[in-house]
Amino acid sequence: MTDKSAKKCIILSAGECPKKRIFSKFSEKFGYNTLFCADGGFANAQRLGVIPDYVIGDMDSIEQGVLQKESKLTKIIRLARQSDTDTEKCLKFAIARKYTRIIIMGADGGRLDHLLSVMGLLLKYAEIISIAFVSNNSVIHPAVNKIEFSAAVGEIISCFSLNDTAEFQSKGLKYPLKGTGFLLGKKESISNRATSNRIEISSTAGKFFIVRSIKSAIDEMLFYEH
Repeated sequence: MTDKSAKKCIILSAGECPKKRIFSKFSEKFGYNTLFCADGGFANAQRLGVIPDYVIGDMDSIEQGVLQKESKLTKIIRLARQSDTDTEKCLKFAIARKYTRIIIMGADGGRLDHLLSVMGLLLKYAEIISIAFVSNNSVIHPAVNKIEFSAAVGEIISCFSLNDTAEFQSKGLKYPLKGTGFLLGKKESISNRATSNRIEISSTAGKFFIVRSIKSAIDEMLFYEH
């Protein structure tokens, strides 16, 4: 059950701009109504016609004139350190302010290294907060040992393990996950299908990813939060 008192936010990065419909569903329907822009993600906020609550980063991707104009309504946090990406700077800032449910958007596009970096962040913070990456096509959820969520029957669901010895069990999938052998790079459970409105996937060790359709998650209000 979703905790309505949880503090929620969206972190908007500088990759492919999310569709307005998808962004609005999370900001208006799912309650993710605080917006952090990771430096150049501010341009995506402009494309969406929204004013961010915070812009965080070294500000090397924003025209200073635009920044000065928006700073009256937006808190500008300049963090020049290069040990973190601007997206992780936003994550750390939000966590320090007790946000516990965080969605990352706009982190994919033409740079595969950026996408891999975000997937690394999902793993890094999965045990601390509820976190997911939302693209215009899919949702990526990291899981630690177990994940349960509502699904649409027939929805495509893929699972990628990061532990070679982990044993999996599942309920509600056309092709049940059973036993070991789902390590990324050896064998993946891709394009499985939901046969039930309730999916359960468990692992005896380590973290894993679930990738599912954005359409089912938002159209049928089935977005997962743990």
